[in-house]
Amino acid sequence: MTALPPATEVAHLLIDGPTSTPLTAYRTIILPAENAALSKDDKTNLIHARVVGYLLLYPPCREARPTLVLEIVSCERTDLNERHEAVFALGAMYLRHLICIFRQSRGKITTLPSRPSFERAMEEFRQDPLRAPRDRSSAKASV
Repeated sequence: MTALPPATEVAHLLIDGPTSTPLTAYRTIILPAENAALSKDDKTNLIHARVVGYLLLYPPCREARPTLVLEIVSCERTDLNERHEAVFALGAMYLRHLICIFRQSRGKITTLPSRPSFERAMEEFRQDPLRAPRDRSSAKASV
């Protein structure tokens, strides 16, 4: 996964009106968590931090960014390690519950034969109305 861009390059994406909370969250919480994972050479946590960063930069819908910002801001802790761990946990949650939906299925997709459609059955009946059973006993015998 590509490294997150610096805050100066993505400021135009994150400024939403008079408050710049997304930009502040990106600059003060996400980028330091990514750098902490890089310095520890922890690839799993690096991916988790980048998942949160890219979701903030490119949210799936307009309503997602404010919600994500609230979740990122809730990761704010006095201890830096706890703050980074909270960001990593948030990224792991999004990876496990959101992004995994879009992964390709590894299993074999089975196709069950479908029953003949109603229209086809009606067309057969119209072509040969004599084949249709005349009473209950002949209908039961044909099944």
